[in-house]
Amino acid sequence: MSPVMDDQGRVVGASLVAGDTSETERSMLAQAEHSKRSRFRDMVNELPYYIILLTPDHRIVFANRAFVEKFGEPGDKRCYEHLFGFSQPCEDCRSFDALKTNRPVAWEWVGPNGRVYDVYDFPFIDEDGTAMVMESGIDITEKRLADDALRKAGEYNRSLIEASLDPMLTIGPDGKITDANSATVKVTGVRLEDLIGTDFSDYFTEPEKARAGYETVFREGLVRDYELEIRSTDGHITPVLYNASVYRDHSGNIIGVFAAARDITARRRFESELKERREKELERLLELEKFQRLTVGRELKMVELKKEIAELKKRIEELEGGRQEDDL
Repeated sequence: MSPVMDDQGRVVGASLVAGDTSETERSMLAQAEHSKRSRFRDMVNELPYYIILLTPDHRIVFANRAFVEKFGEPGDKRCYEHLFGFSQPCEDCRSFDALKTNRPVAWEWVGPNGRVYDVYDFPFIDEDGTAMVMESGIDITEKRLADDALRKAGEYNRSLIEASLDPMLTIGPDGKITDANSATVKVTGVRLEDLIGTDFSDYFTEPEKARAGYETVFREGLVRDYELEIRSTDGHITPVLYNASVYRDHSGNIIGVFAAARDITARRRFESELKERREKELERLLELEKFQRLTVGRELKMVELKKEIAELKKRIEELEGGRQEDDL
């Protein structure tokens, strides 16, 4: 539509040219849709993990750049043909569970390149109403290797702790036992699952002294040769020396105490036997000293007696000599 003017430039009407715009609008809409799809495709191609669309007959009708770079162009092949060269679907495939349950499915998949992927499948309905599976896969191989290494290190450390004959345990800031080895289970007579979550100090003949010990560790960082006595469920008492120190998280915050106890029953027994031996030796020494005093006393008396005898003999001889003179 445009204005109609007279010779003096005044608007006296309007002209309208009518035409069919439906084709133009359709073209514009198609271009807009194409542009939107292109932007979406470009965005999907920039993702570091793969995304594909699977039809119910296992054909890959869309694959982003990450998939193509890892596994190549699928072409018209089915997924199991393209990826593994199989003639039948993979037995352990869970991709199509999303269509069966109409719910997202998460699982792990080992690709033909030997890499491990976290796979997420979602039910997807295409524009024409076709049911499909939209699948994304994130390569977690390095994470899995790191997790396995961490798990093996944990298992190794645990095996070392379990191999120890000394009771070992960890204590939280609240004084509760968070873990313990089999030696602790043995010396207390309490199962591991029953130990965890209970108060550390409850297993000693002097709970207050035990509590003061781990509080010292949290306050000062460690204790050495802290003497306590563990009371078993059967009443048996085990004397121990505890050595403990704090342990921290990756940020350096104290999260608990690691404590190891050394059974000193044998040392206590040795000390008791040594004390008893010393007492017996002291008693024997006293007896010998007493005997010596008696012996020395007797010897002195014998010396004195000999002196008296000698003096008596001398007097007798003198008396006998005087008597002989008188007879002459």
